[in-house]
Amino acid sequence: MQLGDITFSREWGNPLKGIIPDAGLMPALVPGMVDAGLVALREFGTKSFAQVIAPAIELADGYALDDMRARSSRALHPSWSCGDIEGAFMPNGHTPAVGEIFRQPDLAKTLRAMVAAEKKALSAGAKTRGGDRCGA
Repeated sequence: MQLGDITFSREWGNPLKGIIPDAGLMPALVPGMVDAGLVALREFGTKSFAQVIAPAIELADGYALDDMRARSSRALHPSWSCGDIEGAFMPNGHTPAVGEIFRQPDLAKTLRAMVAAEKKALSAGAKTRGGDRCGA
């Protein structure tokens, strides 16, 4: 049996249960996910962070909620017990309804700050190398 083997999981369960969330949208919010995504982009990507994250910023600025996400929000609501999740996902004091514009302004602000940091770092790197991102 190996650690990645399903048998390990069945026999030992989730040793991080209660520490790292394992269901719903919470696992995606674990900070290591951001670092892992940036490492993957650096090692294997062909686009800048700004290009890759642009659709997420657009969604964070607001979109009409579809039926699946509205139902998911209602179903997951009882499990929201960490930080200000209700404030982020229930901005009007209720789970968003189908067709309601759902906005995540704090997320959009954070993502834009990350894009600005990338731009600043690339600019500083280009100045020290005497070229652009590709070294030209």
